[in-house]
Formats: sequence, C-alpha cells, structure tokens
Amino acid sequence: MEQRQNVESIYKRYLNDVYRYLLHLSKNPQTAEDLTQETFYRAYLYLENYKGEKVKPWLLRVARNTFIDWYRREKRHLPIDPAALEVLENKSTAGPEEKFIVAEELQE
Repeated sequence: MEQRQNVESIYKRYLNDVYRYLLHLSKNPQTAEDLTQETFYRAYLYLENYKGEKVKPWLLRVARNTFIDWYRREKRHLPIDPAALEVLENKSTAGPEEKFIVAEELQE
C-alpha cells in the first residue's frame, strides 16, 4: 500500500514536468500525452530498480528512454509522400541503388 501511495504522489508531483519534457521532444501534444502515460507505467514496473537517487532526474530518464523507443518504432513506419512515389516511378530506368538513394533523400 505504501508503494502505491508513493507512486501516486510521484505521479501528481511530476506529471506536468514529464509532459512538458515529452512535448518538447515530440512536438505533438497527443504523442506527449501517450508517452507520459507510458513513462509512468514503465516507472511503476521498474520501481524496484530505483536506487534512491533523486526522483525527477530518474523519471525524466525513463521519459527520454520511452521517447527514444517510440521514435525508433515510428521511424520504421513513416508514410511515404505520394509525390515521392511519383519521383520513384519516373526513375524507373534507374538501378536499384539509385532508387534507394532517391527514397532515402525523400524521407529526410
């Protein structure tokens, strides 16, 4: 019971700090909200790994790692712009290496 109360007090105290940090990283309010919830969920799961250090830096590290995991997943699923597909189709005479290079440039 004490651990649950402790997690609730941490949540109430640092919710806005974690949200603002993730909003700064993601630049999207909905994503920041989702990542904030995921951060506190992970913090709860890994509470036994908490070594008595200051809570806020530890929680922001959890938030940063949560953001990095999310970013890596999202990077794999970035939609390709229809204009980019058209450019690729126009380069149909190009070899596979050239098509890959054009696709990489369009995603950046």
